[in-house]
Amino acid sequence: VPIDFSTNDGVLFEAVAQLAKSGPVEPTLLHVYEPPAVPATEAPMVEALFALNDELTARCQAQLDQATRHASLQGMAVTAELIANPAQGPAQELADYASRHRFDLILTLAKRRSKLDRFLEGTSLMRIVRSATVPVLTLPPAPMPVLQRVEYATDFSAESAQVLLQLAPLVRRLGASLTLVRIYTRQGFETTRDFRAHLREFHDELAQADLEAFKQIQESVAYYADDLVQGIVQCAEDLLADLVVTATHGRKGISLLLSGSVTEDLVERSPLPTLIYRLPEG
Repeated sequence: VPIDFSTNDGVLFEAVAQLAKSGPVEPTLLHVYEPPAVPATEAPMVEALFALNDELTARCQAQLDQATRHASLQGMAVTAELIANPAQGPAQELADYASRHRFDLILTLAKRRSKLDRFLEGTSLMRIVRSATVPVLTLPPAPMPVLQRVEYATDFSAESAQVLLQLAPLVRRLGASLTLVRIYTRQGFETTRDFRAHLREFHDELAQADLEAFKQIQESVAYYADDLVQGIVQCAEDLLADLVVTATHGRKGISLLLSGSVTEDLVERSPLPTLIYRLPEG
């Protein structure tokens, strides 16, 4: 759980508490701190800047320790880690840390930014998703609902089936219902008969791979919209879903969308938590 010591951290802590209601949770709070650069200058100035860095680092550690005692985290085995001066930037360090420690999930807050800002600078979220080997759960800046209905936007590919195998245990743990959704637009139209044929093939392959995962599917639907992100969001509204799930190839974007900006658009436009799985390249 990456935190920045802002009031938004409370949303993340409450989400952790919500997840803990369905089973044990061992959260790790992580703060990545980039100290101010120390230029090569006169010795007294260098010493003063190093002293300032030490003071700021100590303050960060104190705030991190305080965060572990948040009321929403009481009764949990909470750990905390302060990483100062990351070599590859905060987002990359967070992704690498989660992968090294084999976390089950990265829980983060979706920050609303303009499309121009995202184009010029990218987003921390996508830098994390592109690098992490664990799924990323992004939350809008609002309390996380009880996760009872899950929408998985899929293209019925073999890769999306692998994601479903990973998703199924979480759905079981939450005691939630799972709906598979195939979004169609004018550019990607398919007849009802073709949809049903692809669905049968997908179900058969999934049932052979993991019958228990197959049993988690409550229904599978086709949904038509002007664009794919709109379809995912509107279908979630119609299904009264609490969680949207999809997959991405990292730099290539969501597998069924093939657009590098679509994952970000989905997070920006969805009022619901979004769980993103990264598929391997190739």
